[in-house]
Order: sequence, then structure tokens, then C-alpha cells
Amino acid sequence: MFILASDSITRKALLTNAGLQFGVTPPRLNELQFQSLHRSLSSQNMAAQLALEKAKSVCNSFTDQLIVGADQVLSLDAQILHKPVDSGDARTMLKKLRGKKHTLTSSISAVINGSELWSHQQHAYLTMRDFSDAFLDQYLALQNDQQKWSLGAYQLETNGIQLFEKIEGDYFTILGFPLIEFLAFLRQRGIISK
Repeated sequence: MFILASDSITRKALLTNAGLQFGVTPPRLNELQFQSLHRSLSSQNMAAQLALEKAKSVCNSFTDQLIVGADQVLSLDAQILHKPVDSGDARTMLKKLRGKKHTLTSSISAVINGSELWSHQQHAYLTMRDFSDAFLDQYLALQNDQQKWSLGAYQLETNGIQLFEKIEGDYFTILGFPLIEFLAFLRQRGIISK
């Protein structure tokens, strides 16, 4: 068993649906503050550091236990975009992404007693179609708060798929957790059967 240092509903569902047994403890990390303090990091390094720091933030509560942290960063032309804070911010973000290709970088870090044992990072490239303002109004009206405030103001697994014209990359990476590689790590460590 391992501890997932996350409060992500999607990550919990992915691991549960894969048949894994794990505990969940939300990380003790202010992501926006961390990103602000480490503004100079690339999107790749930001995702990796956030995943590591999330895992390390709960280590003191779990001696000799495997802790798994994960994070995802969205970048557009080398600019990191954060989760929207309200409907207006979601609209602005979607207009900025409209008709353009952006990158999702998903990172996982596995830690025991504060030391990183394993990490993995993958990228996905998503191109939004040049949708109309009328479609954008309709799309935002249908979203619940969880979708509006998701990274990029969309969830690919719901009607957010209608925003896109091209997707390159692993589905699980897009959802924020490169699951196939994580399962291989668990098998390698003997945590799940080979």
C-alpha cells in the first residue's frame, strides 16, 4: 500500500479504477505560493518539483511508507498558466488557448522518509480548435465549478473534449497521472503482482 499526497478526485479515481489499494492525505503545500517563489522554473521543472514537494509535505506523518505526489503544469509558448479562479478567468484562459497548441506536463514522485526513490514525467500536446464566442458561452454555462477551475478550464473526460481539434499524447498524462509507468514502478518494487 502507498499514500497518495493529493486531493485530486481524478487521480483518486484513476488509481481506484486500476484496482490499487492506497491511502489519501492532501498535501501540505500552497501551490500558488510555491509557483510564485519559483517563477523561473521551466514548466517541466515546475511539475517535477511540485510533485516532489507534495509527496515530501506529508512524509513526517508516514515513517517508512511510500508517498506518491503528482502534479500537472499547462504551458503555452513557455508561459505557465494556472487554474482559473472564477468564471471570468476561465473565459480569459480559454480565449488565450483557442486555436493554439499547448503542453500538459504531468509528473509523479515516489518518496520514502523524504528521499525520492522514483520520478517520472510525460508531456501531452493539445491543440484547441478555433471555436466561436457563442460556443464558448454555451460551454461555460454547462460547466460545474470543478470543471471551470480545472487546469485549462476543461476536463477532457467530459464535454471538454469538444474544445479540441488535435491531441498528441497519453490519455493518463492528460488527466494528470501517467498511470502505465506508475504501475510498472509498483510492479518493479513488488508492491503489486508482476
